[in-house]
Amino acid sequence: MSGSRIGGLKTKAHLTKNDPDYYRRIGMLGKKTGTGGYAAGESGRAKARIGGSIGGARSKRGMKLTKVADGYLYYTVKATGEVVKYQDSTTVTN
Repeated sequence: MSGSRIGGLKTKAHLTKNDPDYYRRIGMLGKKTGTGGYAAGESGRAKARIGGSIGGARSKRGMKLTKVADGYLYYTVKATGEVVKYQDSTTVTN
């Protein structure tokens, strides 16, 4: 019954049967070895901001439809901000 409440209660009973302080012990291990996370502190916030901008630029959602004018579709490339005339809007089917 993995992934259910009943299975979790059975696991808890099994683990705490031989070691009543099991969850306390593993909680202390996590606290001792923790580094504070990726974005901890001021330098971490800067790293997270830079990483997010890189990920956004490399996104698979490469272009955003800006407008339909003069019979053409105009897209904005997310990475560069450049506006590109893509194709004739009369050939586009919904």
